[in-house]
Amino acid sequence: ENLIQSDQSPEKIIAFSESMRNYMRQIEQKILNGERVDYIPFLTALQKIHTGGKSMISCGVMKGTTAVGVNGDFYPCHRFVGMPGYEYGNVFDGINQIKQKTICDNLDNANTNCNRCFARYICSRGCIRDVATSDTGFKEYDEATFCTTMRELVVEYLAIYANLKLAKPEVFAQIDKKLQEVNIIEQDV
Repeated sequence: ENLIQSDQSPEKIIAFSESMRNYMRQIEQKILNGERVDYIPFLTALQKIHTGGKSMISCGVMKGTTAVGVNGDFYPCHRFVGMPGYEYGNVFDGINQIKQKTICDNLDNANTNCNRCFARYICSRGCIRDVATSDTGFKEYDEATFCTTMRELVVEYLAIYANLKLAKPEVFAQIDKKLQEVNIIEQDV
């Protein structure tokens, strides 16, 4: 979901943010005009706003997604494969839950600003691999560029959501219908 990489230069992040806001407004206008939109890169953000979804990680990393290295080691995701210190078990011995929890705790402890940020559940931090250091550590996201830019985008998401919710409520009725279908399937399993 997040296309901003936390290790990019401030200039690249700002340029991306400006182009993303323009693109978001173009998509919003297409929806308002009743035009078909095949891809909405910020759809997950709109869904989280609509449903009150709470996830501080933008993907499945450490929440069910596991990558397996060629030697059988488990990693948080494919971007961590081969990174020393981030393996947390293997196909032969199973998951080392203590090591897995250590990696999660290190991420949470390194990004305490996220815990206080209004945008935390919509921003979802970006890709955690971008802030991984050696041996299960993580560095803080850059507050001046990455965090400021993500908060600005979240404000934009909120404005677009409010606008679409008033003008095209059927867009979110479709989301509600899909969520009901998923809930029915999960209840049947």
